[in-house]
Amino acid sequence: MIDFVIKSVKFTLRYVEAIWFYIARIARKLVEEDILFLASGLAFNGILTMIPIMLLSASALGIFLNSSQAAINQLNDILNAIFPPQPFATNIKESIVAVISEIVDYRRSIGVFGALVLLWTATSLFDALRSVLHRIYHLKRTRGLLVSLMHDVFFVFLIFVLFVASNFSIWVFTLGEKLAESIPAIKTLQLSWFSEVLPTTIVVILTAVMFYIIYRYIPDIKPPRPAGIISTITTTLLWVVSGKIFAVYLSRFSAIGTIYGPYAFILVLLIWIYYSSIIFVIGGIVGQAYWERHKLKAAGKLKRWVDLE
Repeated sequence: MIDFVIKSVKFTLRYVEAIWFYIARIARKLVEEDILFLASGLAFNGILTMIPIMLLSASALGIFLNSSQAAINQLNDILNAIFPPQPFATNIKESIVAVISEIVDYRRSIGVFGALVLLWTATSLFDALRSVLHRIYHLKRTRGLLVSLMHDVFFVFLIFVLFVASNFSIWVFTLGEKLAESIPAIKTLQLSWFSEVLPTTIVVILTAVMFYIIYRYIPDIKPPRPAGIISTITTTLLWVVSGKIFAVYLSRFSAIGTIYGPYAFILVLLIWIYYSSIIFVIGGIVGQAYWERHKLKAAGKLKRWVDLE
């Protein structure tokens, strides 16, 4: 009985030791890496590349759907899934749709040269992401300039594929919903809650996939798969929770639209990009803490509180 109690205490201390390791390492990294500085640089590049990526995605989507109105409808479905049904959030969605409507209407005027310039500009975001992850993971660049550029171009197209995939998924769901309304047996089931949850779930899943690809494949040296998964889960959860908190803030302080007028949309967008950048850096630090513990354990240098033997 005494041996059982001793072993139970030792196992408990092992878990407490692991939790303390992560808390101490993450807290130290948050101070040492200066996350606000990293997030500021990442947000700045995000702002610069947001318009080129939006132009490329909206233009390609309009050509892909062969209809400007169809493209706007699909974008509107995604915005409805992301933003809460609040008055100020509705104004933000309308502003985004108005901007993208003009982009899609004039999509063919971009031309090949313009598309290449936009593509070149959009790649700077991934170079910034790589620099931040290299700083967090303590990695050195191993790829040449040309290889890195080709790598970044590939990820621009990959984001577009995810963008189209989310649109296509919501479009298929909307089509299925319309068909279900014409079938009395399904209509009586009252699955309205399902139509509200599924679009948001699709957006969250595709966002998590995007985060995993960034954490795992953007750096020149791939971190371990578990580290990428831990970073992805941390970032996705924090992003969803902070998004809900931000939505509550917008609903409670909707006077911001009255104060800043037409510039309120820009202000909200800048805040959203900045706190998303902070969350991205925190997620990377959590994954790096796991990677560091894994390397210490493999080298036999991990300090243990108790010995299980």
